[in-house]
Amino acid sequence: MVQFTLATPLGIPVRRSDFEQAHRDLERAGRLQEVDRTAAEQVMDATFRDGTLQHASGRWSPGRPDPDSFVPGDIPAVRTIAADAILRGLGAVSLKRATELHLQSTRGGRLDVLGDREALLLRLDPDRLLDFPIVSLLLVDLYRAVPYFIPTTAAVAVLASKPPQPSLQRELRLPFERTLVLFGADLELDPASYPWPRQFPTEQLDRFGVVGDLVRRGGHLSGVVLLADDHGHLRDDVVWIVAANPNPDTPGPASLDRIRGLVRGYRHAATLGPLVTNVAAAVTWAIWRDPPPTPDLPANPTERQLRKALKRNSVRARERQGALIGVRVLDLARNAAHARAAPADPKGARSGRASPVPHLRSGHFRNVRVGPRDAFHHEPRWIPPTWVRGNLDSTDQRLVVRRIPSPAVWAPREVDIEHQPARRDRWEHDNPAPSRSVDLKATRRRDPGVPPLVRADPFEPGLG
Repeated sequence: MVQFTLATPLGIPVRRSDFEQAHRDLERAGRLQEVDRTAAEQVMDATFRDGTLQHASGRWSPGRPDPDSFVPGDIPAVRTIAADAILRGLGAVSLKRATELHLQSTRGGRLDVLGDREALLLRLDPDRLLDFPIVSLLLVDLYRAVPYFIPTTAAVAVLASKPPQPSLQRELRLPFERTLVLFGADLELDPASYPWPRQFPTEQLDRFGVVGDLVRRGGHLSGVVLLADDHGHLRDDVVWIVAANPNPDTPGPASLDRIRGLVRGYRHAATLGPLVTNVAAAVTWAIWRDPPPTPDLPANPTERQLRKALKRNSVRARERQGALIGVRVLDLARNAAHARAAPADPKGARSGRASPVPHLRSGHFRNVRVGPRDAFHHEPRWIPPTWVRGNLDSTDQRLVVRRIPSPAVWAPREVDIEHQPARRDRWEHDNPAPSRSVDLKATRRRDPGVPPLVRADPFEPGLG
């Protein structure tokens, strides 16, 4: 594990010694070897395909601010915008003004020039990625990740949950080597809750890329790319998908757009580290909706073919749901129903006194009993937040928060369990001793087997 000199919100290397440690860590893990010619071509092809989907969707148009809320089908747009700055910075993508000649053959076999015009030609150079493997690895991690999507309020509920206890964290196995999780909106990074250290070299912000824009003008967290080792354990490094506030000095219409980018950080040096653990636990133990069926389209459709197909309501609806890229979506309603169906702890029965103050009980991760009474076993589950309504009527209450939770929600509470028998019994019930052997095949891909509900998620914004 690398040991950085400063702790920052994103856990990035700051000083030269930090960068050297991060470089050696990637080399020891063999990560830089993944940036080869095949990977570079895959990144280029995926970027071009994502750009086509972005333009065809019509939700990310130049001259208009970025969408206030995302849908699963926005993942290609977020990916291509975040990757564009890296590709252009490395010189792997460039625009060249050239003259197109229109020719016509004659009966004599000659070619006559009918006319000419200037045009912008897109030039791709995958070899440039091979010259900068550390930066290019960000793109490889981004485009090889399996996409997941968490609607806005559900995302805040996951992030604000109590992190799993250490015993549960040891059981955590991610289902894929790389997992992209996009939130339903850009969640604000409150500078009061996540300040940058005073020793941070603010006079050298230009060398930190998009992080410099975050420090100057503030910004948001859009998602993360979770990385796992060969056994599914969460790696220390993580790829943040960030969005800095627009630069008003940039000529329009670029002054309306948030500056998006990718940042590699390390959890142990990041004040946002518990956030990664919560997202990884949700990917592993929460219930997700599988992608909808893919529309009948060509293997590599052109932008014109996509625009024509998206005129059909059935294709347009499935594109917004992420069918074209296979996005899994967190199903908050089924998670809540599954939590209610779990056997209740008899020691935790209510006393009958209603809470006088309505509040939202935090989500958390714990082991629950699964199976028949005479042959049950424990499995980890995410318990979503629950409204405690107090004296209010039964009208549904909706809460939309677009800010990363304060670090206080992740702070462990000091509880003297040894001298409180009731709490000790409940602790042992919720946190049974982990078994010595873990079935990796079972934990790498689990199907909770909960039947789908007809009603929509209570906290999920509509996709229409």
